Amino acid sequence: MRGVQVLINLPTSRMDNYFTYRVPEYLAGHELFGRRVLVELGSHMVEGYVVADTVLDAGQEIKPLLQVLDQKPVIDSGMLSLARWIADSYICPLSVALNNMLPRPLHRKGGRVIIPLVERGEDHHCQNLSPAALELMEQLWSCGQLEYQQALGLATPSELQLLMEQGWIALSSNYKMSPAITEQYYALGDCAPETEEDSLSRLAPRQAEALRICRQKGLIEARALEKMVPKSSLKALLKKGWLRLTDPPAAGAAAEKKVLTPEQEAVMAELTPGLKKSQYTAWLLHGVTASGKTEIYLQAIQQVLDSGRQAIMLVPEIALTRHVEQVFQARFPGLAVLHSQMPDGERYQNWQRIQEGLAQVVLGTRSAIFAPVKRLGLIILDEEHETTYKQEETPRYHAREVALARARQEKATVILGSATPSLESYYKALTGEYRLLKLPGRIAPACLPRVKIIDMRRHYRQGRHTAISAELKEAIATRLQHGQQIILFLNRRGYSPITICQACGQSFMCPCCAVSLSYHQDSNCYLCHYCDYKQEVTGVCPACGLSALRPLGFGTQKVESEVAALFPEARIGRLDMDSSRKTGHQKGLLHDMQTRQIDILIGTQMVAKGLDYPGVSLVGIVDADVTLNLPDFRAYERTLQLVVQASGRAGRGQEPGEVLIQTYNPENVVIQQAALQDYEGFYQAEIESRRILQYPPFTSLLRIVVWDGQEERAQQIGQDIFSLIYEIIDAKEDHIMVLGPAPCPISRLRGKYRQQLLVKAENRALLASIGLFLRRLRFPPGVRIEIDIDPLSTL
Repeated sequence: MRGVQVLINLPTSRMDNYFTYRVPEYLAGHELFGRRVLVELGSHMVEGYVVADTVLDAGQEIKPLLQVLDQKPVIDSGMLSLARWIADSYICPLSVALNNMLPRPLHRKGGRVIIPLVERGEDHHCQNLSPAALELMEQLWSCGQLEYQQALGLATPSELQLLMEQGWIALSSNYKMSPAITEQYYALGDCAPETEEDSLSRLAPRQAEALRICRQKGLIEARALEKMVPKSSLKALLKKGWLRLTDPPAAGAAAEKKVLTPEQEAVMAELTPGLKKSQYTAWLLHGVTASGKTEIYLQAIQQVLDSGRQAIMLVPEIALTRHVEQVFQARFPGLAVLHSQMPDGERYQNWQRIQEGLAQVVLGTRSAIFAPVKRLGLIILDEEHETTYKQEETPRYHAREVALARARQEKATVILGSATPSLESYYKALTGEYRLLKLPGRIAPACLPRVKIIDMRRHYRQGRHTAISAELKEAIATRLQHGQQIILFLNRRGYSPITICQACGQSFMCPCCAVSLSYHQDSNCYLCHYCDYKQEVTGVCPACGLSALRPLGFGTQKVESEVAALFPEARIGRLDMDSSRKTGHQKGLLHDMQTRQIDILIGTQMVAKGLDYPGVSLVGIVDADVTLNLPDFRAYERTLQLVVQASGRAGRGQEPGEVLIQTYNPENVVIQQAALQDYEGFYQAEIESRRILQYPPFTSLLRIVVWDGQEERAQQIGQDIFSLIYEIIDAKEDHIMVLGPAPCPISRLRGKYRQQLLVKAENRALLASIGLFLRRLRFPPGVRIEIDIDPLSTL
């Protein structure tokens, strides 16, 4: 008798639960491995994954499978093996790792439904059915399906089970997903007037505005224009023939390969032999900004495709996905894109295309590493140093490490690319774990920008309290006069991070977190950037009742306001988390930068990652000190990466680039190294500091955070965990060090107090065993234990 082993999908469980179920006769000939099934567990019906086949003894009383939820397997043996590696490496249930691999639409389902498996009139011995069962079948044949509770009104649970086993009906889930959206664009119609006449501007100003926008942009995404102009105005223009709706512009013919520089040819000469073989190799491509890494990626992918295999390309931000997609689609028609902001239907369709072998190249963000590619030959991580490759929720995996594990398993090549590699990656390249490739110069005519450090202490002593220094203001004015573009980078959103009352000293703090509320001018509120708590702006101090409030510091909104006042004729755009929440805004903004319809782009780290705009000749780092003094051992590394990456947006075209770095710490060695783009010098100094303090790459880290509503209990449980760790290991023999417990730098978050411990060890497997031991313990109600291996932040 055939049975299957089912992994029960209970993400909240502390450990994996496997149970054996009998395969009903009507499923006897079906391949079930890798499919999700519905089974009975106690008195409940739950979902699970079939992970193995088994043979049952004839006399065994085993519950049957109730329903198979997938027409095809959603995981194969390779992906199951990778999920086991993630579960072991990042200390989470296997079911959580598997759920994380699947596209969101597969997890969105409505209630359970009964569906018929036979058509009316088929010879299925209807006369043998009970009256209740026959009435149920008639209802199903008429309606197509019934909600499970409706079916129970017609037949008992045992009758339903019998009908399932006899192959009459099946229990399924009513999956819900948003449809794939085919983008449409507005363009001027054939009958459109050459100008917006004065009479139209007076009588129908919104119609005139729509015509002006379309005339200026040529093509504009329908959803973007419909947010600017009422649909009624657009319908009127469509009716007149002054506007028309059109499909997205075609990608055009496949782009030809570019002629490589001697440095690029040398890189490809080293890569090519391995790309033609099915063998695991990991490369670190260290190339300065605008050195031609993208062309290396494209030609490496083409070599893999020529050998009959497939490729996955990862980028760290959704904004970059859209930017890179244009380049890749021209070279590889049929490219499949995966990221979290796609409509569910479109994302699921692309996932299915990949699973069926219809897409040879996959482009996406972190989760695209799980794309169901069958003949994997190459994985590329662009900007491999970026923190967004690390997932903040369970499983807390790093896409780089998953890529390396998957490549080992499938005998594929990995290319990690960056102008500012993570210290861990560069160390592994120098010690032989990775192979190192270098592109030390920009592609002509581009050259590295001139960089100047501006001492903001002098700016402050002169009585100026603005975000833009006199030098930066003058540089912006000069570039605008010459029709060139500017990027202003500040890694802090909102208008101002702190507001105080000058009468009584009261500051606005989040009631749920140990942080200040940031003032947001756009929404006129005080906002917590951690828990999204909002407080209305009244203009008076809640403590003393006086109108003496003063915002301190500046964010991207204040910089935007200041720049608009200084340069009222300039076309300004802002790219940060707040602006990107508006549907279509991010895509439209990047398109406007590409077509030079924006003069000045202000943004957070989104503008510092891989964007390539030849018209940008000036980059202003508004405040280089934002991350410099954070209480985190990676603070210097993060500062250098942000400043160098942002600087790299300047001078990528014909015009020479210039970068102005504003700082209150001009003597700081990291600021100076960033200005010189001296990554090697920074690495040598920082790696020695890490060696002395025994931080990665010389050890692995385990971060344990205790969350509790009671501060004293959080402290006590932290101390108990400290003692437990020393009970289960020999610290001297295992070369292990435990720091803490101590309050996290942000000691209270979302209403919970937080105590953390950091465990350092040379043996990563030992840290995983400690984490697994803690995950299986029971803690008092209300206490949450967060376990993170290889954390990128200790804040």
